[in-house]
Amino acid sequence: MRLIDIYKETPGGTVLVTAGCIQAGATDLKKTVQSKVYTMADGTVCCYPVQTAKSEMTLELECTRTQAAAIETAAALGSLLFAGLRFGTNYSSDPVQPFQTGYRAFLSGAVQIAEKYALSGIYAVTLPLILDASADTYRREQVAAILPTALSVDGEAASIEYEHLRGYDLKLVGGVPVFVRRSVVFTGGSTIALAVTVKRQDYAAGTRELTGTVITIGGTSETVTVDGNSAVASKTADLALGDNLIDVQVTLTGCRPLMIRIPIYRQAVAT
Repeated sequence: MRLIDIYKETPGGTVLVTAGCIQAGATDLKKTVQSKVYTMADGTVCCYPVQTAKSEMTLELECTRTQAAAIETAAALGSLLFAGLRFGTNYSSDPVQPFQTGYRAFLSGAVQIAEKYALSGIYAVTLPLILDASADTYRREQVAAILPTALSVDGEAASIEYEHLRGYDLKLVGGVPVFVRRSVVFTGGSTIALAVTVKRQDYAAGTRELTGTVITIGGTSETVTVDGNSAVASKTADLALGDNLIDVQVTLTGCRPLMIRIPIYRQAVAT
């Protein structure tokens, strides 16, 4: 499953349009040589090479009504960034976190938006694109995303590499990309301590601060401490006997949100 995030470019940086669309169609890439060829009076062919070939593709997405509506509004911009995009032999060089950079592409024709089945809430969006290229390089930009730098569950720190939580899989949950922990946390306690530290990846000194970051743990908004490009929140959550699911959600306007789901099993303790 290929997940696509879409951004628009503004004077203040990239702004998220929508996240978690599925690239459902083919990844075919059409490259058209743009060299100028002339036939001289004596029949000799003269060619003026053009270094950059025209690169085109048709992006087919499957998404929710809300995502389709956001794309419909943004389509008027004519140029968008697509993070996680695959085309031809190209995809993000980061196999773990492909949504950290977005390929720039220009809309080259009519955008088609349709509900796949009546009242299904599943929409198909088709976007004809010309990729922004120079010679053999496809132009990309770092996009605004909230990334984890530390996560602690019951005192155990998660291993984080390339801002990716090792031991967690990225899945769609209710149409939202969520990092879901593979293994269940077992505990005999009635409470569990959780703490998360995040950063904004396109942060530059003096700009785009994390002020306004909202961190929700187990459905409750927690106090967030911001220090430069770090935002921290912690909580001691109550547990019911048996299965518990605790969601950590980090949001900041204009950024790709961070969603983490942790399954916890509270064992009965003999008395």
